[in-house]
Amino acid sequence: MILIRRILLIPVSLVFFVFLLLTLILLQLSDTFLKPDFYTSELDENGVYEFVLVNLLTVALEDRRAMEEAESEDDIDDTPLQTSGLTTDQIVASVNRAVPPEWVQELVEQAFEEFGNYITGRTDDFTFTLKAGDRVDTVVKEIKSLLTRADAYDLLYDRELIPRIEDASQKELPLGIEVTGDRLVSAARSIIPPEWVQEQVENILDEVTPYLKGDSDTFTIRIPLSGRVEIAIAEIKQLLRETDVYDLVYDEVIAPQVTEQLGDTIGGLPFGVTVSSDEVVSALREVAPPAWVQQQAERLLDEASPYLTGQVDSFETEVSLVDNKRQARRVLTELAERKIHGQIDALPTCRTIDQARAALSGGSGSLPSCIPPNIDANEVLGRLGINVGAEVARFVLAPIPSSITFSDLQLRNALEAAGAGANLEQLDDIRSLLGNGWTYTQDDLREDLTENGDESDFETLQDLRSFLADGWTYTRADFAEDITDERGAGTMEDIDLVRDILKTFRTYQWLIYVPMVIFLVVMGFLGGRGWSGRIKWGSSSLLVSAAIIFILFGPVYAVGSSIGLDNARDQALEEINSADDYSETARLAANKGFDIAESISDGFASNIAVSSLTLVIIAAILLTVAILWSQIVGLVRRPG
Repeated sequence: MILIRRILLIPVSLVFFVFLLLTLILLQLSDTFLKPDFYTSELDENGVYEFVLVNLLTVALEDRRAMEEAESEDDIDDTPLQTSGLTTDQIVASVNRAVPPEWVQELVEQAFEEFGNYITGRTDDFTFTLKAGDRVDTVVKEIKSLLTRADAYDLLYDRELIPRIEDASQKELPLGIEVTGDRLVSAARSIIPPEWVQEQVENILDEVTPYLKGDSDTFTIRIPLSGRVEIAIAEIKQLLRETDVYDLVYDEVIAPQVTEQLGDTIGGLPFGVTVSSDEVVSALREVAPPAWVQQQAERLLDEASPYLTGQVDSFETEVSLVDNKRQARRVLTELAERKIHGQIDALPTCRTIDQARAALSGGSGSLPSCIPPNIDANEVLGRLGINVGAEVARFVLAPIPSSITFSDLQLRNALEAAGAGANLEQLDDIRSLLGNGWTYTQDDLREDLTENGDESDFETLQDLRSFLADGWTYTRADFAEDITDERGAGTMEDIDLVRDILKTFRTYQWLIYVPMVIFLVVMGFLGGRGWSGRIKWGSSSLLVSAAIIFILFGPVYAVGSSIGLDNARDQALEEINSADDYSETARLAANKGFDIAESISDGFASNIAVSSLTLVIIAAILLTVAILWSQIVGLVRRPG
């Protein structure tokens, strides 16, 4: 009979072993994966927060730099990291000050605690709140710091201003100024230096921050430009000194009005000789001293500057031509004489005295038919009583006004005539901008965001403001709505069923020990005859089963898991192509993922091994007591 019972003990022991193994695994699952703090402790112990915000971010930035270096030959717009001039360490340090790992850890732990307790049935509701408004000021501070250390000023010029300046240099500029795009860029840098740009950017951030945080519903950005006007005028004067100021004074101011007064050609000179208006302007230009031209150009600029900078709505300046006309008389007289001499020299020689007498007795209205021999052109003019200088003064210089007036109307007409209508509009915009400064409000922002009639961008902005002001709250009701929308109405019932199961398991978890005790009692009765024998067989079965589990999750796991995880790690890393974008980032993330998996697996196996070892010790103690039970009883009963 005892033999049959002990034969039956073999399958019962095998079933007990399986049941004990499942019991230890279930208990370990309950103490790990079903506890929210298990995940947060693993993330903390593995340094995930510092890893993501320091190590992973550093490698990701380096990968991005390598990508930009490969792309920089094609398009500089795709290289913000290279053009910023910021080091990776500077960016990483700034990000960690703006979004510190401790703050991220607090949010993650709150999320796991709230949702974990709900999904495992510990609570029937959950509320997750994310408040980021208190980080905005720090983020803005870090942005200011990065802009200060970055080449943001050069980046702004390279991407925004230089293309526009070079485009403007291809068009007709005010007052006929012609300069290269590089020179205009140099002038712009002098007028708008980096420190001024930095100051304006920081003022913009300071003004917009309360609006974004929801502390204010309005904002007004004002960038005063009046302080840059004097510098701009000085720079324009320098541009004039470097360019052909003759073109400015004559082509834009004097020539149009001289032509208007004289017409294309001027007659009335002896023998029908004419002078063109271009020749007159050229004569005026020839006798004008450079110092006078420079003086007139700068005076013209001084008079026009208040208008160009929006300080006044009109301007009018006068250029005196009195001295210019007097000195030009000689040049024009020589020009007229050359033309008259050419006509006289082309005449035939008189053959008779009567022809010569008739030729020298005519007036200046028409050329003589011939000239006497041995008489030059000047003597012919003298005998005819012709004073070329007086005629030039009368017919050419007299109609020219003694002063030329140049006004805003003529400036605008000159631009229109040059086909620079677009620049004319820009001129009005610049005048308004320089006079009133640049102002931008929340109304302008809304208009820009809804210019196509689409309110979505503006609504997104309002959602962002609401988030920064009140935070973001996610509750069970939101979760139920999201689950229903995405997966169907029955999903929430399934989740509640899982919650009930987990809650029931946790409540009656102690019942899992009852079958194990029953198995031990059964095995004791099957193998032993007395109580000591039954304890021996029961404890021996427990000892053997627990010892096998300890070996499996102890030494065997240590060898097998090490080889398996190492092979899986190597295979995963090999599958990451070095030519792919962010390949080093992917390798680092994969390595960390395996580290975390190894940590969780090691901890899980270690806890099962410790639990089984504890059972081995308990079983060994019970077995020892059972074996020595008669001696123990004898010692107890012995007198004294």
